[in-house]
Amino acid sequence: QQQVLKTEVLRTLPSGQGGLEQFASLTLGATSTTQGRNDVGGAQGDANTCVAIHGGRGDDGKINYDGMNTNGFWSGGGGQMRIWKFNTIGVQETVVDTGGADAETETGGANINMVPRDGGNTFSVRSILAYANQDMASGKVPDYLVARGSAAESKSLKKVYDYGVGFGGPIVRDRLWFFNANRMWGGQGYGANNFFNKSTVPYRYEADRSKPAFTDSWLKDIGGRFTLQASQKHKLTTSINWQRACSCDLGISLGARESPEGSTDYQYGLGIPGGGMWNSQTTWSYPATNR
Repeated sequence: QQQVLKTEVLRTLPSGQGGLEQFASLTLGATSTTQGRNDVGGAQGDANTCVAIHGGRGDDGKINYDGMNTNGFWSGGGGQMRIWKFNTIGVQETVVDTGGADAETETGGANINMVPRDGGNTFSVRSILAYANQDMASGKVPDYLVARGSAAESKSLKKVYDYGVGFGGPIVRDRLWFFNANRMWGGQGYGANNFFNKSTVPYRYEADRSKPAFTDSWLKDIGGRFTLQASQKHKLTTSINWQRACSCDLGISLGARESPEGSTDYQYGLGIPGGGMWNSQTTWSYPATNR
């Protein structure tokens, strides 16, 4: 069975801008793991997560870029073991295999493949401009939680944003194309009954009620791709992307009972030459026969 969700549908649904949480929410039998709760419109900021299908393990899935595995090789080697997050401005389509995978895949799924844009014979521009803040969240807390000591209002959303622009077209018509993609996206979520520390004594915590604690997940990605149709059957592509990201104060918005200065920051690209991570790929495709 194959189902297709077109771009118009994805843009209409309030489900984020192409993170794995979005695909989990739109796929029957799939769930997003690791985060502890579902993403709402990108509030988790494309944090490390994976897609589990039909009650299976998240690590049974891989995330691929044009067929190339992008998972890290530590721990289970799949699912959430990923550092690279996808700049969906440069993605033409996303394929989610939920079962019946062939011999090209060593795990049962859900396996995800991001198919990049080539540019084509027509110049085009694609953009994203999305923003939401705490005024778009009600923050109402049920009475039974108020009775247990929670505030009557506790907004979980601080802000969600996604800005991007991509453009591409022909360098030589019917022969050589390019596509450039640029994106900055992220999300900030408050932790319930968690506040920054206003104490000047390093070993003492005193909650600053005017400054609720929050998780800050942000990402920046710039990339370019060239495609050469060398002959009718021979196609060459090359691409390179630069990315910088941080899952800062991770865990606070998921309910971890820790103050911001005691929480964990995952800085992706920090200390790497060039100030960020690099992802490059070169492919050659040659369909030898029509079989």
